[in-house]
Amino acid sequence: MTARLSGLSEHTLRKWEEQFEAVAPTRTRGGDRRYTNADLQRLALLSGLVDEGHRIEDIAGLEDARLRAMTAKNRPAGAPESAETEEASRGLPAEPPEQKFERALLKDIAMMSGTIACECPQHVARLLLNLSDFEAYSEECQLLQPADIHLHRMLQITAATARSLLENALIEIAEVENIDLGLGDGAS
Repeated sequence: MTARLSGLSEHTLRKWEEQFEAVAPTRTRGGDRRYTNADLQRLALLSGLVDEGHRIEDIAGLEDARLRAMTAKNRPAGAPESAETEEASRGLPAEPPEQKFERALLKDIAMMSGTIACECPQHVARLLLNLSDFEAYSEECQLLQPADIHLHRMLQITAATARSLLENALIEIAEVENIDLGLGDGAS
């Protein structure tokens, strides 16, 4: 599975792991390797740099930030140096904001009966569920399509930012409509 996600053959993946210590996955009790999203992103960076002519033995021990910088140097003139620079130029945060609500609560709000005159809570809850799904999808695409990692990172952070804004709106709606969101900090 990881070989498919990383775009590397299983043989290459094992060699990079064992001989060059490119990644260090944890192991299950049964001995299976468990790769994190960070491991997969690192493998995508390494694979891209090897495709550009770098030798794995020269780059496997480098920090991720250095690998990203090396990738940035190979970008066409005028392109942003990193995903962070690109996100900042769009007014986006460097990392996705934390989710404020559990999916179960949003589903409950989306299914609320029409006893409330305003249907905004249901609409906003449905939007939040859809944005959360797209955010997760965009994160997965970063692993499945390493060539488009910056595009999908931007899409993930854009969706997360929109989600965060709508979460704040839902908190305000809940206060006006006396809906208990279970936040326990004075908000409804």
